[in-house]
Formats: sequence, C-alpha cells, structure tokens
Amino acid sequence: MTIFGPDLSSYQDGIDVTKLPYPVVIAKCTEGTYYTDADYPAWRLQARQSAKFLIPYHFVSGEDPAAQAKHFADKIGDKSLPAMLDFESAGGYSPTLRQLLDVADACDGLGIHIALAYLPHWYHEQIGSPPLGGLAIRGIALVSSQYPGGAGYPGDDAAGWEAYGGMTPLIYQFTNDAAVQGHAVDMNAYRGSIAELAAALTPHSGGTVSVLDSTDIHNVWGYSHGDAPDVHQTLTNAAAAAGQANSKIDEVLQILKQQPTSAPILAPADVDALAAAIVTPLAAAIAPHIPDVDATAVAQAAAGPVAHAVVMQMGADLSATPAAS
Repeated sequence: MTIFGPDLSSYQDGIDVTKLPYPVVIAKCTEGTYYTDADYPAWRLQARQSAKFLIPYHFVSGEDPAAQAKHFADKIGDKSLPAMLDFESAGGYSPTLRQLLDVADACDGLGIHIALAYLPHWYHEQIGSPPLGGLAIRGIALVSSQYPGGAGYPGDDAAGWEAYGGMTPLIYQFTNDAAVQGHAVDMNAYRGSIAELAAALTPHSGGTVSVLDSTDIHNVWGYSHGDAPDVHQTLTNAAAAAGQANSKIDEVLQILKQQPTSAPILAPADVDALAAAIVTPLAAAIAPHIPDVDATAVAQAAAGPVAHAVVMQMGADLSATPAAS
C-alpha cells in the first residue's frame, strides 16, 4: 500500500489537521535561527488530538549549526517526534552537504532525532552529486521531490523514487499543487503503511551501516565537491564510522558463521591481525575520495575499533581458531 501526507507551513494558514484524511503530516517548525512558523504549535496539538503521525521540520540556513539546532530544539515542543531537515537553495543561499550534516549532528546532540532530509534530486545535482552515505550512517532517510505535473500521484514506479547519491528515497514529494481545505499544498507519498513508516523513522542505536565494504566506506564522509576536509575532521569521521559499524556487527558474525569449518577464522585474542587485515582495503577505498590526506593513517584509526568490536562480539563463539579439516 501507499500512504500520503501533506507538507504544511504558514503559507497554508488555517488548515485544520484534525480534519485531514491523511495519516501523516509534515509541518514546518523553524528556519535558521530567525524564524518560527506561527502555525506549528496548533498543528502539533491537532496532530496529537487526531492521532496523526507528525514530522516537524527545520529549514537549514547558512548560520551556525549549533545555534540552528538550539532554535529548533526550543520550538519543536516534543523531541520524541522524528524530525526532518529541509535542505535546498533559497534566495542567495546554497548550503553544502557538510552544513546539512553539521546541523543534523548538532540536533542529535540536543536530543532531536533527525530521521529525514529533504534533499531534492535537482539540488543534489547542483552541489555536484555527492555520495549521501553521511546521511545513511546517521540513520537519516532521503526525501525526494519531482513534480511531473498536476496533483495526481504518478505511481510507485515514478522517476521520483529512483535512487541518487547511493540512497533510495523513503518519501517522495510528487506535487506542490494538491488541494487541501482550499489551499495548494505539497503532497508526499510513502510506499507502505503508517506503522511501517513509524518503524522506519524510529531511531536505532548505532546508525545504519551494514557489512563494511568499499561503498560504505567511501560514502561515510559525504563531502560535497569543493569542501576541504582536514585531517582532524577526517580522523573524527573515521572513528565515528568505526563506532557505527559496531551496531551491525552481527551481520559480519553471520557471514563468518556460514563459512565452512576449514576456513581460517581469527581467534578472539588476535585483534591486531584482524585490524591489519582491515587496513589495506579500507585505505584503498578512502584514498580516491579524500585527497592530500594519509589514507593509511585514517584507515588505521578506524580499523582498530572495528577489530576490537568484532573480537568482543565474537569472543563467546570463537574460543580458538578452528582446525583445518
């Protein structure tokens, strides 16, 4: 099934959320550090009264990320709600992907779960079509927009559902001309039930990294073209990637457990050997994407924590290296 829900802001002043025939509502809360949507508090209350699934959002500006996050936190009213960042050009401002990630991290530090990023395909192309693994590793799903014309939903196979930046949109905004209580509104689609959407937007400890491969690694940083990462930030991100990998380490365990008993498996105490095995492919994946940085040093910073996490998780299962059959 596919469900629908409008995107509301003060441009649609007067809409009564309790009377909407949709199970989900996306509502603007704040913008930058300078604006609060006057209709948001009433819509939040109406959504609660009518058991609508509410997603508040913040429009990202070029201001200090921490200040923006504080403004959003002060106005959101309920930090348990899954939130969205609206990321696009406006006027003379064209934010970078790095700015989006910094605002998301600042929000996380204040207890706001950024579950979605509205980053239209057209704007993704404008900023150089960077990999979006920086969103994925933070557990932030993608919201696309493409208006083929008219207010009707173009279908579950429409172009607006196509992947870009290495991510497939979770939500697709397919029109800005849907008629709702006498207003023209943006309308969004989700391919699933409201229960499935709620589950998809629920924070999961440790992010969303699956089995480590080159795609995961070189998408982790998510720098847009033209950004200049420094060594300290790169090492910080590498350490973060290692920590996030721990959340999905069970997938690695399952793969190892499925190997034949003749396959060499490291004993749990052999952390250094495991880390060494990780470094080379990790460095090779990093090097093309972060010029002028010692990729091996970055890989070493990430490989140690990952190896330690593997050993700690596998210690109960692997008491010794299996003998060859």
